[in-house]
Amino acid sequence: MDCHESSKISANKVVVMGAGIAGLTAAHELSHRGFEVYVFEKNTIIGGMARSAKISASHQNSLTGLPAEYSWRGYGAKYFNLLDLLKTIPCDEKGKTVLDCLVPIESLLFSRKSGNVRFFMKEKKYSVLLSNIYNVIKGWKLAEFIYFLDILLLPMIVCNERICSWDSIRWIDFIDLKKLSQNSRPYLVEMLAPFYGIAYDKASTMTVINALKSFLFYVATESTVSLMNAPTNDAWFSPWKIFLEKKGVKFYLSHEILSIETNDSDYIQSILVKDLNVATEKQILADHFVCALPVEAVSKLISKNPYFYKKQASLKNIELLASLAEQIMLSIQFYFDCDIKLPYEKCPIYLIDTPWQLFIEPQADFWKINWSQFGAGDIKQIWSVAIDSEVNEGSLIKKTVGHCTPEEIIQEVWSQIINSTHFVHQLLKNNKIVLSEFKYKVAYVWDTFLYDNGKLITSEPKFSNNADTFRLRPTTKTAWKNFYFATAYTKVPETLFSMESAVQAGRMATNAILKISKNKSPVCDTFDNLNKAVYNFTSFFVIFRILDKFLFKLKMPGLNHVTQRTSLLMLIYFACFIALVIYGFKIFF
Repeated sequence: MDCHESSKISANKVVVMGAGIAGLTAAHELSHRGFEVYVFEKNTIIGGMARSAKISASHQNSLTGLPAEYSWRGYGAKYFNLLDLLKTIPCDEKGKTVLDCLVPIESLLFSRKSGNVRFFMKEKKYSVLLSNIYNVIKGWKLAEFIYFLDILLLPMIVCNERICSWDSIRWIDFIDLKKLSQNSRPYLVEMLAPFYGIAYDKASTMTVINALKSFLFYVATESTVSLMNAPTNDAWFSPWKIFLEKKGVKFYLSHEILSIETNDSDYIQSILVKDLNVATEKQILADHFVCALPVEAVSKLISKNPYFYKKQASLKNIELLASLAEQIMLSIQFYFDCDIKLPYEKCPIYLIDTPWQLFIEPQADFWKINWSQFGAGDIKQIWSVAIDSEVNEGSLIKKTVGHCTPEEIIQEVWSQIINSTHFVHQLLKNNKIVLSEFKYKVAYVWDTFLYDNGKLITSEPKFSNNADTFRLRPTTKTAWKNFYFATAYTKVPETLFSMESAVQAGRMATNAILKISKNKSPVCDTFDNLNKAVYNFTSFFVIFRILDKFLFKLKMPGLNHVTQRTSLLMLIYFACFIALVIYGFKIFF
C-alpha cells in the first residue's frame, strides 16, 4: 500500500516523523510487532544528528567522496537500551550485528600545559585506577581536593526529589568556583561538554548530579567506552535501513513535515508532507503518529495550529524549550595523506587547556575500512575534532565559535591544536617530523553550519540539558490518543540527552501504542538498569538519602548544607560503621 495514496485508515498504520535514533527505534520495535510503519525524513540520509555522510561533489574536489561525521560519540558499556538494540540489527551475511562493530577505547589522553595524563580504560586493575587519580590531582592544594571530593560524593547522600529540584539552578552557580583552581576546575566544569554533550556554562545541576552518579558507577565497575569501526552510517544506519525495509518499513527521505492536522477531537487526523525532490505536497493518514523531530522543528509545527495549545496547554513549553536548550556544538574533520601516529593507539585526546575545549577522535585507529574507496584514495588518517565551548574566544581569531566563518573555525582549531605544547611535542617525536611538516591535506566543517550576518547559524542546533529545561520537556503520551513523542529530549528515566535516552524514548512510544491499540505483542524492556544499578551501588549510603528526603519534605536544607563537608560526613559514617562491626564482633564472639 502506498502511504501517499491511502485514504483508508488501517488498524496498525503508524507514521514516524523523523529518522533519528529515537524515530528509527520506534520503527524497529513496531515493525517487529506487526505494525505497518512509514518513516518520513527531511534529509537525504537517516541517522539525525548521529549520522555520517560522504561529502558531495558540490564541495572542492579534494573533499568529494570523503567520509565525515556530524559529531563524535562514544558508546558507553552502561547504555543498556542502545546496546540491546544494536545486537538485534544484522550488519552482514555472516550473522554479525552492529554491536560487533564496536571497538573499545584503550585509553584517554588528557593533554595539559603542565603535562599529559593518560587514563587507561582497558586494564581492569584498581592500581591503574589509583594511578589515574594520582595523575589528575598531582599539584592540587589539599583544600581544593577536599572540595572536589565533597562534590563528587554529593550524589551518595542527596535524595532524588532534591536533585530534581535543582534543575532550575546552573551548575556553575551551584558549585563554588572560588574553591577550584585552573588545575581542578576543568574536571568539574569544562569536561561536562566533551563527555556529556552539555553546555557547561548553562548546564542544569540536576543533570550534572545524575551524570556524576553514572560516572561513579562507571569508575567503580571499571566500564569502558567504545567507538564504531567505520563511519556511523556505514556501520550502523545503512544496515539498519536495509533490515527495516526487509521488515516492511517504508522510508520517504527528502520529505519535510509541513503541518500536523488536528481539531477539537481526541485524535490527530493527518500530516501534510512535502516531497523536496519534486516540490509536491501530500496529506498522509494513519492510526498513530510518532513525533521524533528536533525540538526546534516541533516548535514551528505546533505554533501553526492553535488547536495544539487549546488541547494541551503544556505544549507551549516547546517553544521556550527550543530556545533555552539550544547549543552550538560541531565537529571538524581534518584529513591527512600520511599516517599520523598519535602518542597511543585507540586513544582519543582531550586538549583541556584549549580555549574551545577541543576533543580529538582519531578515526583511522578505529575504522577498519578500505581507505582507497574514499575520495581520491590517498587519505590515511582522519581526525574528528569536536568543539565543546561556545563561550570562549579563540586564541588566533579572537572570536567565539558562534561568530566565526567555517574557514575561520578551521584556522582557529588548527592553531589551538599545534599550540598544545605537550601533545604536539609527543606527536612530532612519534612521527619524527618537525612542526613545519605537521600539516593536514584538507579540512571540512559540516555543511549545515553557515555564516550569516556575522553569526554561525545551523538548521540543526544541538539540544543541551540546560538549567530549567527538564520541566519543559514533553512526555511520551499527549492529550491526543494517537500522538506520541519519541525523542532524546522526551521525559524518560535517562534524563541526559543522549543516544541512550533516544532509544529509551522510542521504546516507550512503542509500549504506549501497544497499550492503546490493545496489541498483545510483548512490550519493550526499557532497561532502566543504570539507575537501578547506581542505586544498588550507593545503597550503603541509603540512610543519608532517607534522612535528606525527610528534610526535603519539611522544606529544610539538605545534609550537604548542614555539614558543609560531604567527605567529613562520609568519614564519620564509615567510622560509625566500623565501630558497629567491631562492637558486634565482640558481642557474638
